[in-house]
Amino acid sequence: INYVLETRFPFERGYLVESRRGGGGYIRIIRIDWRTEEDLFAELSLLIGEKISAPKAEELLGRLVEGRILSAREAALIRALVEQSLTEVASETEQALRATLLWNLLIVTLRG
Repeated sequence: INYVLETRFPFERGYLVESRRGGGGYIRIIRIDWRTEEDLFAELSLLIGEKISAPKAEELLGRLVEGRILSAREAALIRALVEQSLTEVASETEQALRATLLWNLLIVTLRG
């Protein structure tokens, strides 16, 4: 059950799944909101990290649009720049380069 919940409600999409087994056990799904710019950048740093896959980056951009942090146009521009820049890169450095590009583009877009 935990695996199913954690794949349906992943941290990258803004959810935290808590559970406890046994008598009196529970399952709690919490929606994480970004209250301040500091919270937003702290969570983005955790989510992006040193490497990020294309599907995780896509989920993150989708969540930023859903939360009205980015416009659909801004997300499309970031998506295009990140993915187009990686077409010629060797697969072992692709995720690290994607993380760096995504982080820098989000910083400029959100603070600009």
